[in-house]
Amino acid sequence: MKKFVKSALIGGLIGLMSFTAAQAKNAITYDGRDAQLLHCAALHGIAAQVLQAAGEADQDDLAFAQFYAFMLLRKLPGTEKQQVQAYTQRMQKIMKTRSLGDFIDEYDETSKWCIREFVRNGDDRP
Repeated sequence: MKKFVKSALIGGLIGLMSFTAAQAKNAITYDGRDAQLLHCAALHGIAAQVLQAAGEADQDDLAFAQFYAFMLLRKLPGTEKQQVQAYTQRMQKIMKTRSLGDFIDEYDETSKWCIREFVRNGDDRP
């Protein structure tokens, strides 16, 4: 599990800067409930980074939020590489298509739903 979290953290953060069209071709496409889970993971990952950048979260808070996001990713089908690629791509799309205010509004509106649907209700995926 440590290997997954380490590779996902590195891939997610570095990948935000370097995700290419060629990589997108090899990425898996998620739909339905899997796409919702992916979106929730991306929202939490971005929120942690935004809060840390604003000085509202320390390194431990960031690590916990990223760990939570990657625990969600583990529920998705595909390889770790595909999961990280999809996560990175989703984070990039969110960051490119929303202002900070819009992102905060979306996070406030959906984060509790994400937790309820994928954590508290015991989502049955492994």
